[in-house]
Amino acid sequence: MTNKIELLRRIRYDLVRLTGLHRRKFLRKFYTNNFKNGLIAIRERNTYGIRKKWITIDQKNADICLDLSKSPKFPFANDSCQFVYSAHTIEHLQNNAVENLLNESFRILKPKQFIRLEAPDLELIVDAYRNNDELFFKAASEEMMNDKRFPAKFKNREMVMMNMISLYVKKDGNETYHFPAYEKPELIKDKAHILSYEKFAEWAISLQTNDQIKTHGHVNFITFKKIKSMLEKASFKNVKRLPIGLTQSSIKDVHLLERTQRFYLSIIVEGRKDNN
Repeated sequence: MTNKIELLRRIRYDLVRLTGLHRRKFLRKFYTNNFKNGLIAIRERNTYGIRKKWITIDQKNADICLDLSKSPKFPFANDSCQFVYSAHTIEHLQNNAVENLLNESFRILKPKQFIRLEAPDLELIVDAYRNNDELFFKAASEEMMNDKRFPAKFKNREMVMMNMISLYVKKDGNETYHFPAYEKPELIKDKAHILSYEKFAEWAISLQTNDQIKTHGHVNFITFKKIKSMLEKASFKNVKRLPIGLTQSSIKDVHLLERTQRFYLSIIVEGRKDNN
């Protein structure tokens, strides 16, 4: 089933790119009820082949262009939206920008509606490394090991793990790709086994230079405890970690937004806005 979903997503993505439908604002207005249907997809672009009824927010090629790192106000009225979805976004933002995203999401959601977050699961990643999980790292390393843009010294399990926790964005012509912060594998191994999850992630992210941090790669880490605390601080209730494909919301097709190729490393969390 997941392979079929991913194939349909890829076909939709290719059609959007080839036809330029993402640039036709009149169609986007039609599909989203003039951007008022209340289905919000944060850090998604129309070029990504996202399902057409969702209102996309990102820096470019989106229905609403915002720089999330600058903690913007979302252009929606209070209590006006049905659902907020954001996948693999918050690890690209500093804590203050994550707090703004959560506060703004809470503000625009109608009572009894949900936010759904997906992000790399720090504990799952580090545990897979500590436990020498072959299946996990087979999935994680395939692309990196076959990519000629990565020097030989990057093609080891330690750097594959770093590419999920601390990375920056590099350009290759008109394309961009993720590149992990580098350290000697022996030191990464020692730190991963000695430090707590949080301290290891902080150390890994600290290896990035100021210029690398500014590319908005992975500059934050996510655990369930951390994101639950941030959601509750933003006044969300009933915060739960959910299995892939399941939601507490009445928007039952939300799982069709998710990229199956990232399931193996992701945590999915939802929180509900209760009545004021």
